[in-house]
Amino acid sequence: MSTTATIVSSTRVDKRLGALGTAAIGEISKDLRQLLADVFALYVKTKGAHWHITGAHFRDYHLLLDEQAGQIFAMTDEIAERTRKIRRDDATFDRRDCPA
Repeated sequence: MSTTATIVSSTRVDKRLGALGTAAIGEISKDLRQLLADVFALYVKTKGAHWHITGAHFRDYHLLLDEQAGQIFAMTDEIAERTRKIRRDDATFDRRDCPA
């Protein structure tokens, strides 16, 4: 399992971050931001397919894509919260760059 996956899946983020160096925290934060962008792009594409589906199986696919879009969107919130938590603990992170 990669370091990023370990940190994301952990419910004990505070204890694990203490053992990591500043460079590792910065790299994990960068990777999580990229993952967040990719997951959100997948959400937008899934929602687009949901809106534009046609054909004989319209209802089945429409409901399936709507459910998948909801699950993907829920992932974006979880990833964003983890990213923010990690960045807040990063000693090199300048908090003046972020709104309250």
